[in-house]
Amino acid sequence: MSSPGRFDRHVRHYRFGDYNLDLEGGFLLRGGEEVALRAKSFEVLTYLVERHGRLVTKTELIEGVWRDAAVTDNSLAQCLVEIRRALDDDAQRLIRTVARRGYIFVAPLTVPVVEFPRNSSEPAPTLVPAPREALNWEILDATDAATGASDPRGRQSSIAVLPFANMSADKENEYFGDGLAEEIVNVLARIPGMKVVGRTSSFFFRGKDIEVAEIGRRLNVEHILEGSVRKVGSRLRVSAQLIKAADGFHLWSGRYDREVTDLFAIQDEITEAIAGALRIKLSLDGATLRRHVPDLRAYEAFLRGREHLLVRPSPESLARGKELLEQAIQFDPRFALPYSIMGAHYTIQATLRPAREMIPLARAAQQEALRVDPSLPEAHALLGVCASMDYCWREAEAHWGLAMAREPVSRDVLFWYGNHYLLPTGRAAEAVRMESMVLDEDPLNLLYRRLYAIALQHVGRLVDAKGELRKVLEIDDPPWALSALGSVCAQQGRFEEALAATERAHALAPLDNSIAGQLAALLFRAGATRRADAMIEKLRCGQPYGAAAGLALFHALCGEFDQAARWAEKAVEERYPLFVAILGPFLRPSPQWPALAKLMNLPI
Repeated sequence: MSSPGRFDRHVRHYRFGDYNLDLEGGFLLRGGEEVALRAKSFEVLTYLVERHGRLVTKTELIEGVWRDAAVTDNSLAQCLVEIRRALDDDAQRLIRTVARRGYIFVAPLTVPVVEFPRNSSEPAPTLVPAPREALNWEILDATDAATGASDPRGRQSSIAVLPFANMSADKENEYFGDGLAEEIVNVLARIPGMKVVGRTSSFFFRGKDIEVAEIGRRLNVEHILEGSVRKVGSRLRVSAQLIKAADGFHLWSGRYDREVTDLFAIQDEITEAIAGALRIKLSLDGATLRRHVPDLRAYEAFLRGREHLLVRPSPESLARGKELLEQAIQFDPRFALPYSIMGAHYTIQATLRPAREMIPLARAAQQEALRVDPSLPEAHALLGVCASMDYCWREAEAHWGLAMAREPVSRDVLFWYGNHYLLPTGRAAEAVRMESMVLDEDPLNLLYRRLYAIALQHVGRLVDAKGELRKVLEIDDPPWALSALGSVCAQQGRFEEALAATERAHALAPLDNSIAGQLAALLFRAGATRRADAMIEKLRCGQPYGAAAGLALFHALCGEFDQAARWAEKAVEERYPLFVAILGPFLRPSPQWPALAKLMNLPI
């Protein structure tokens, strides 16, 4: 447990509140009962406690706990999540987060106060701190902003990889350049200290006439990688340029004329060239990180199928996407990703079609993916999502643990964990922190930003939630963001504003029953009872999927919580996956919530 720069441990344990941190035994006790913590989480907690009363930056924590290991700040974030859960510290009574800087352990240490030798280069900790209110967080934040302090995560560089332009005669080959860019993103994201913007945000600029400097500013990155792909028969021509965003200076460029079968080698060579140009160490190459090099026909079918299922879904493209993924599996049965994407498709469909039918299909597809590749994080994560939909929270937790067992943890897995596990289990504050961290590196992911706004709504930060939804609506006008805005405004008591947003959402998505229920309630409150009654009658008569959730939302917004609870029970029975997200802000404070929580196996 000892390491350079740490204190000599004449102190063998610390007490704070109901907790006893035993350094000799290597465990944390609460009221005589051991609190489960992973080894690294225990070390992080110990490091903070020993430096009690002073700011510990993220860089210092990572260097002090992981030392020579190459890890990202995702590892630290996971440890802090586990520590806060163990200490019941969502309100930051014990460990205070200082924005953009790090952490301070602020809880009073009752025993022991013992003098012991310290590393002379390290400031002495204050074992009996000033009262919490005496610590001036505003000054710390202002100082950070004024001095332009370096990123506390110690990042060496930052980059956005734009989608490679399709120069082929066949416009269907656009997916090919997307796959090339995404593979490069996946390898670069594993470089310790490198900030790599998420696919969704980088691809937002496809086909837009925007200067590189503006892209760099909007994504907050120093470098941009752009390129093009031309596929003619079995030949492939790839061009790529690494550009300094601030002044447009070309740091590196390359051109590759190869056989299509050399695609993965080209990806690896471009990644190595970028690392060399930025003078950073690439400890693992793409070939090492790539668990399986798929048959090229399977890879092409997979890319096209994923595009149809997840990126551009329509009734026609869904059938075509499923067909293409099945082709990919036929071409290469040992390629796990087609199975997993098929399962993701079924999971998404559970919001539109009965979840009781979709969840078994999603489970089966992810289990096939794990049969092929038992370590595939996305498959474990999506099984965690399925288990959450079935209210099997222990099973879900086990899958999330496996999904996040390897470093670095992907942004998507972290966000799904926050949205599909932390939020519904009542740990909304943790979900907010997790999702905020992901959006820092994928700022134009509009779906994630909307879900982040819902998490903010759950913790009562309604002004912030509204601000996040406004950001989405400045870029696009999706019904799900409009309905979320209507929900937040209704919770604020701004019913006219809520009605206007929900009207727009319903016009764009007239078949969405939760939006219909929300609109009916707002119409009823505005005195348009005839139209509200007609909408409610339609929901009650046809009993379409999601109608129960819509009716529950209608009664909750009208303050009729007994009737809301009766419809909510039906929504729980049909496993409506958006139940907690949509109804939680209105039903959690009601006396009916404990019974509903019990039905979903949730903590009350």
